[in-house]
Amino acid sequence: MTNIISLEEMLRNGFKEKHYIIEDLINPGAYVLAGAPKCGKTILATQIAVAVATNSKIFERNVNCGKVLYLGLEDNEDGQSFYERCSGLTKFGPNIKNLLFSSEKCAIRYILKNIENCIDEYDNLKMVVIDTYQVLVSGKYKYTYAQDYNNFERLNKFAVDNNICILILHHTRKMKADDPFDEITGTRGISGACEGMFVLKRDNLSSVGKLYIRGRSQRENVFTLTLDSKSHNWIYRGEETKAGEACLIPIVKKVVDFMADKNEWKGTATELVKAINEDILPQHLSNILNINKDNLKYVADIELTTGRNANTRWLKLQKIKNCEDSANNDKNCGIENNNAIEYKEENAIE
Repeated sequence: MTNIISLEEMLRNGFKEKHYIIEDLINPGAYVLAGAPKCGKTILATQIAVAVATNSKIFERNVNCGKVLYLGLEDNEDGQSFYERCSGLTKFGPNIKNLLFSSEKCAIRYILKNIENCIDEYDNLKMVVIDTYQVLVSGKYKYTYAQDYNNFERLNKFAVDNNICILILHHTRKMKADDPFDEITGTRGISGACEGMFVLKRDNLSSVGKLYIRGRSQRENVFTLTLDSKSHNWIYRGEETKAGEACLIPIVKKVVDFMADKNEWKGTATELVKAINEDILPQHLSNILNINKDNLKYVADIELTTGRNANTRWLKLQKIKNCEDSANNDKNCGIENNNAIEYKEENAIE
């Protein structure tokens, strides 16, 4: 094997910053949205697509706005049904140019090439919705663990490598299970390979739905939704675990607690380690804060920036409301901010 890397090398190299698609819910990768036929999963997928394309909150969460390609493989070729679903969700402002639609059917072996062409043609593509998986694999598809895993592993790797989300609509089977995710049609190769899963359940004639959530980087949760009889859209009613409660890992939470009585702190990673009284390598702390930058900002209202002054690399932690004033002060003092947070702290391993 030639691609072996030590933990020390990982520590020194650092990692690229992660950006969510929907805060605390969807990151780059392949996700499954499964449900019984006609339970409302297409409506829900359209709402998610519109929210990301138009920079609108969904489930009381921020989105990372960008273009969305909706592959309506069961829709009309002219897109009329898709248009009608969208018409109740947006006022058709300038951001609707971000919402793209195609009903062209193709086998799964061609889908990634088609998406790749769209990434090249359209800037800032954030999400692709595939509605539905069954059409993609054709009616003769036999669900085996190897086939399911291979298909979703390819989709997931492609999505992560291109920093997009691929949301795949799929069906659940008739047989009930104690675990809602065991009702997804197919084998556990799907859950093993994808980044996350959503299962939408709604009893016949009921307007109340439950959206079950599970994923690699998503905390397990259940949303309560109601299907509005007039607009035919899902309305978010709440969740079992409040947003933000489980977003911060312990070391990041300790940094947040350290900032509780401060508007701003600035220093080196080594100084921050001493300040929070934690047994951790400074470079490791820097990497963790880098990876969790979005959570710091949107869960704890703390902005993380970095820069260099002479031979010293510094970190700045700042309450959001004070960021603008401080940025002006730094500029006046000749301090350069670097939001990319790509750096290596020298002599970090002590």
